[in-house]
Amino acid sequence: MKKVLALLLSLALVFSLCACGGAKEQPKEEPKDEPAAPTEEAPTEEAPAGEADPMAELIALCALCYAVLTALDWIRGRRVPVEELCRVTILGDGGPVQVTARLDTGCRFFDPFTGVPVLVCERRKIAPLLPAAFGSPRTRRLPFSALSGAGSLPVYRPQGVRVQRGRETWEIGDCLIAVYAGELGEGDFQALLGPSFLENGVRQKAG
Repeated sequence: MKKVLALLLSLALVFSLCACGGAKEQPKEEPKDEPAAPTEEAPTEEAPAGEADPMAELIALCALCYAVLTALDWIRGRRVPVEELCRVTILGDGGPVQVTARLDTGCRFFDPFTGVPVLVCERRKIAPLLPAAFGSPRTRRLPFSALSGAGSLPVYRPQGVRVQRGRETWEIGDCLIAVYAGELGEGDFQALLGPSFLENGVRQKAG
């Protein structure tokens, strides 16, 4: 984007120099032998009301291009790359629940007492599997630390988890699900896991 913007600004500079150069009038040489006649002030010529200023149009065009490129760059920055997404199936008494998860290399969430890996999932997606008493004071919670701050999340132990990424599948038997009450990925994904979560599973490759 920076290269495109630099090119547009360079073109704007070239056009502005050409416009300024063409607007200047060449000085006329007065005859030396004839006496100079009294001159009258020439009336200033005004541009027609309907004629647009080419320089103003060029500046407006550059500003519009910059705004469009900035918006596209912002959208690309917020969109999660496809290679970071995987399909997760959570097994439990309420039937299997499927969610889209993001594989985050910076996520290292695990049970500090047993070392079991932890997957974070939105409550609205995993709600069919949660027991009636989930969320009560007796529900176990795990502490976590993130850029937004520290806290704790209630955890649920599923019967198993299946992670599918491309042509590869991992079956994870011993794991925990940390239930998050809010929204994780603004619609792109509903769960979050780290590489250590897959290391605890059995890897299978299709074909």
